[in-house]
Amino acid sequence: MSDIINNIFDFIASKNFEKEKGQGVVPKKYVDLSQKSKEIDKMPPSELFILVRDFAGEYIQQKINALDECNWIKAEMTRPFFDHFNFRYKNQVFSVLIDIRDKDNNSLIPPEFIKRQLGESEKNNLIPCIFPVVIDDFDNPSPQIKGNNWNLISTITQKEIVPEDLGTDEKIEMSPWELHNFAIMQMRYMFKMNNIKVISFQDIIGVDPQIWFIDENGNKCWLVVRYDREEVKKPPELIEITRRCFKSHGFFAGFVFDSDIYRGGKIGMKFSGMEQIHTFM
Repeated sequence: MSDIINNIFDFIASKNFEKEKGQGVVPKKYVDLSQKSKEIDKMPPSELFILVRDFAGEYIQQKINALDECNWIKAEMTRPFFDHFNFRYKNQVFSVLIDIRDKDNNSLIPPEFIKRQLGESEKNNLIPCIFPVVIDDFDNPSPQIKGNNWNLISTITQKEIVPEDLGTDEKIEMSPWELHNFAIMQMRYMFKMNNIKVISFQDIIGVDPQIWFIDENGNKCWLVVRYDREEVKKPPELIEITRRCFKSHGFFAGFVFDSDIYRGGKIGMKFSGMEQIHTFM
């Protein structure tokens, strides 16, 4: 195992992390990393979508900047996905899909995108939203919004969503997806601190592996990330994951979280290290 990987063990092992979800280890802000972190074996998004996504992200960033207790959970582009952005205001998490519309206000968003977002939002107590963007001329696109305030509408009711009207100080536990995402974010931060290049990552529960990266020898490697409340055990899916990713080195990382973790509160977490579970010779 490389010296860099061992440095990660030394840097993190036996430490407890207690960070606010709003900050995590890295202060979150809108940054388009789609060109630096492309998915392996995935078609890249169109230039039009990148243009519209940047427009939407910058617009939401301005709204986030004006509020306390409001922050991105995920602003990066990942694939597969169930939304294009998500952010938290106080005790509510908003899942956002960008809806490109033509000059006649006809929606171009695929129905399966809506289905995925609604399914994950229901499982993880998220508020599903649409961010409509109008393109009058697709040959010379100039994104525009027609809505007011946040330009968010409910995916369910089609009514305007105003985060300030929905966030409260009531304690709401973080969902399984939020904790899963947070564990992945910690691994990405560790890689960054040790100059390990992340090729891609994704955070949909049940889709493995979570991270692909390049080690110091130029090898493409994969990492499976899991969390639990007491002890993290290697999942049985590792056998199938290894078969699918046999031609790359494989690793496993586990995180143990405190029993009660609330949105906007502190996260108590232990990480015992990253273990190499497969070596491609």
